Amino acid sequence: MPTTVLITTQCVGSASIARISASFGASCARSLHSSRRNEIAGRSLVLNGAHRRERTLVAKISASGHGHHAPHAEKVPHVKKSGLKKNSHTPGAHVTSEEEKLLRMMPLSGWKQNYLQLHAFSEENGHCSPLDENSRDLGAWVKEQRHNRHENTLDHAQVVLLDSLRFDWESGAAEWMQNALRVKALCVGERCSVSRKEDPELGQWLSEQRAAHRHNRLSKARTATLMDFHIIH
Repeated sequence: MPTTVLITTQCVGSASIARISASFGASCARSLHSSRRNEIAGRSLVLNGAHRRERTLVAKISASGHGHHAPHAEKVPHVKKSGLKKNSHTPGAHVTSEEEKLLRMMPLSGWKQNYLQLHAFSEENGHCSPLDENSRDLGAWVKEQRHNRHENTLDHAQVVLLDSLRFDWESGAAEWMQNALRVKALCVGERCSVSRKEDPELGQWLSEQRAAHRHNRLSKARTATLMDFHIIH
């Protein structure tokens, strides 16, 4: 009799353990399935958010790229020989339908997201040279694009899109922009002058830029920037 009781107890114990193990396994499976489902949903939200931001920025570029959608375009009828609008402060005014099409056809990527950030920065600041600490990552990306073009690793679409922002491809672009912004800060209305006595280096720089402009030695991007800043006319 004691032996029978022992066997029965062992059998019951094994069955209980089996049931507990099966229940625990099913619970773990449900938990893992739920976690995986939540992970997929989270990734979907992040991707959808990126696509929404991209569509919003592309729509802004599209709207600013056509005269009838860009109110400031009607206020600046004067056009220089270079074909650049004198007071067009937002680079979006220079985006053509071809460039807009290139942007829409380009798949969402790290390059495209950085380009859209640069476009937004350019519209807000009037240039493509992020200089402050808050824009350090974007500034590093801008510098990388200059290097990549020098190495011929940018494709045609990337060059065209950056050109639409009046991207400065020349070496020393960041330092050049710093000087341009310093002169702009000294402007009164549309008059810009720098005292050679107070700041001889900046005064010399300004004279060199104006001389380069007179002799058509300034790039289109730098010419447009100085015109926007009312440093040259």
